[in-house]
Amino acid sequence: VTDDNGCSGAKTVFIPEPPLMTIGVEAADVNCFDGEDGSATVTNINNAVGMVEYQWGPNAGNQTTATATDLSAGVYSVVVTDANGCTASGEVEVDQPSEIELTIDVVDNSCYDDAEGGISATAKGGTGLISYSWSTGSSGAQIGNLPAGFYVVTATDANGCTAMETVEVSQPEAIAPVVTATDVTCYGDRDGRVTLEPQGGTPPFLYSLDGETFYGSGTLIGLEAGEYTITILDGNNCSWTETAVINEPPPMEVYVDQGDRVEVELGESVALDAYTVNDQGGAEIFWMAPYDGTLSCTECFSTVSTTQNSITYLISAIDALGCEATTEVLVHINKERRVLVPPAFSPNNDSHNDRLLVHGKIGTLVTLFQVYDRWGELMYEARDFAINDPVTGWDGYFKGQLMNSGVFIWYVEVEYIDGVVETFKGSTTLIR
Repeated sequence: VTDDNGCSGAKTVFIPEPPLMTIGVEAADVNCFDGEDGSATVTNINNAVGMVEYQWGPNAGNQTTATATDLSAGVYSVVVTDANGCTASGEVEVDQPSEIELTIDVVDNSCYDDAEGGISATAKGGTGLISYSWSTGSSGAQIGNLPAGFYVVTATDANGCTAMETVEVSQPEAIAPVVTATDVTCYGDRDGRVTLEPQGGTPPFLYSLDGETFYGSGTLIGLEAGEYTITILDGNNCSWTETAVINEPPPMEVYVDQGDRVEVELGESVALDAYTVNDQGGAEIFWMAPYDGTLSCTECFSTVSTTQNSITYLISAIDALGCEATTEVLVHINKERRVLVPPAFSPNNDSHNDRLLVHGKIGTLVTLFQVYDRWGELMYEARDFAINDPVTGWDGYFKGQLMNSGVFIWYVEVEYIDGVVETFKGSTTLIR
């Protein structure tokens, strides 16, 4: 120290420094990942003078107590100031457990409206043992026998921390094919079909008419009329069953107006008229005979049969769709062969029974007619004339003279319309 006179003196003085103030900081970790229940506490203060003040950093909300609360995971700093304004600072890390992560495995339903789905949950992270609970009320890592829908699983660790997952158990769409049944064309046919256009389900599809034999095609052909139970199996072995009905028209029939047997006299013709029932329009008719030339028309509904022998016709009718019906008709020829020469005649010019004539069925040819007296002399002869000819016959005259009453012998040879030749003989009485 120097005064005004320049005098000086010196002395050494020791000023002691107070000890360094220090603090300790401890953390209480967050219980759950991403939680905010952690805390940091100044646990001890060394060499502070008097009362101290605390100042936590902004990430701790600038709290001013020894313990900062409601902290999330992170690093936190604190400054402690004593009565002398001396400070000490520290920092601490608030940790957190790892996040609970759920891994979900889902078994979807193979078929619509089944209850065979399942869910398996596996959790990692968190603290300690993890338990599982489900929105169905079940517990455990797995649940099964589930219909399609949404399910919630909650995993809870030892700290009560949770992780939640919403899981969908799905199902395929219901098998709902479009079924088209095509009726048979004609009664008794086997050309019906069922066409199936699958919708929903899981390809590939198999199809069956009896539930036992399955086909890869959705078009089932060659079916007769009836009710069929159709079964479809999809790629997941899911089945669908429905009934399909194939109808048929009533049987087409063909008839002959005159019946199935027609009686006709030898040499006569008969009209035959066919008609159809239950045809589907545009019917055509066909007459078939064992030999040609007996019908006036073989492709007409109405025809005329002319035959010398009994014959059976087959009639076939075919409509516009190709449906066919058949029937038969027998034309029976009555071949009763009748030839009559009167037992008496009276050639007295009274215009009644004046000639001895040959009578019989029209169409018969008399190839020979002879009359003899009882001694065998030929009285009359005529050849090749039509039976029932009113002018061809014996008038009772021989060589220009009318014969006396008596018995005469006659002989007739005829050829019928069918070519059969027959002879007759007998006697007649001439009456005067």
